[in-house]
Amino acid sequence: MATTGGGSSSFGEGMVSRDKSPMLFVSHHSSKLEVAEHVERALNIKGVRCWIAPRDVEPGASFARAIPQAIGESSAVLLLFCSNSAKSRHVERELILADQLGKAIIPLRLERIDPGELSYHLAASQWIDWLEQRDEAIDRIALKARDLQVQAQNGTPKTGTVSIDEPEAKPAVDITKAKSTPPPPAPPPPLPPVSLDRSVPARPPRSEAPGSGAADTGAQPHEPMPAEPGKPSKLPLFLALGGVGAVLLIALIYFAVSMRSPATVTETWFAGAWSYDEDCGEPIRFDSNGDLVTASGERGTWSIEDGRTLVAEMDEEVTRSTLARVGRDEVRTGDGSLFRCD
Repeated sequence: MATTGGGSSSFGEGMVSRDKSPMLFVSHHSSKLEVAEHVERALNIKGVRCWIAPRDVEPGASFARAIPQAIGESSAVLLLFCSNSAKSRHVERELILADQLGKAIIPLRLERIDPGELSYHLAASQWIDWLEQRDEAIDRIALKARDLQVQAQNGTPKTGTVSIDEPEAKPAVDITKAKSTPPPPAPPPPLPPVSLDRSVPARPPRSEAPGSGAADTGAQPHEPMPAEPGKPSKLPLFLALGGVGAVLLIALIYFAVSMRSPATVTETWFAGAWSYDEDCGEPIRFDSNGDLVTASGERGTWSIEDGRTLVAEMDEEVTRSTLARVGRDEVRTGDGSLFRCD
């Protein structure tokens, strides 16, 4: 729950804030949560709200939906850059979403290190240092957030559009040039019609009798024109191209269907330590013998059904979670992702 002034407003999944003040999505590593909340308090004084995960995710809401929605509703993304965020896959995904949604990125440098793999997303961004002159850094961030909010509300007119209140201006005509220009020449007389028939002109019928006039003059009888040499029929080529196209289409459909089908999850592959946090702060160990142990020491049993359902039993309570493999070290569940910690 982020607060502005004396009131409070929720920015969870499915909730759209009516507050017109600018809002920044704070992208940070979990180790810098205290810094994120300190920056938020300073920006609230300047009239700028902040959205921070996982704090502002509504209970029971999906991270996969809440985070993109919050980025889309924000004026910009404020990145708290440090050595941990430079290696965080969560932070990289948030910056990719910001690029896709056309959101500006404001990087606040907490440590003097090289951006590393995040250089691509920060190439066009101007750094703000938190190491010195923190009050000035807060002022710059607030000013930038308000400017971006105004741009988003006003919009930028498209080039070449015509106002509804005014008719489109037409180029003026020079009367003096119009009078001095000679009239266009008369069109040439129409050509006689040309016959498209490629046969030779009609001739008097040829007599087959020897010594007839046709035989004496050397006139040839009318015959169909032979096909031009060196130009074979194109029908076999079209048929061959059509066959190749059909094969490619079938292969593409098969590939698309196979990509849409999630890979199965086996107990042998899933056995090990997993965590809802990619930094493995609280791992859960799933032993190959069917036992599971949480980070707090709670024990239970587990199994995989139908290659995609995780069945866990703890304290005589059974839970079922649908799993979908999205990588070698990640599976997606209904309420987030699990990351391998081995």
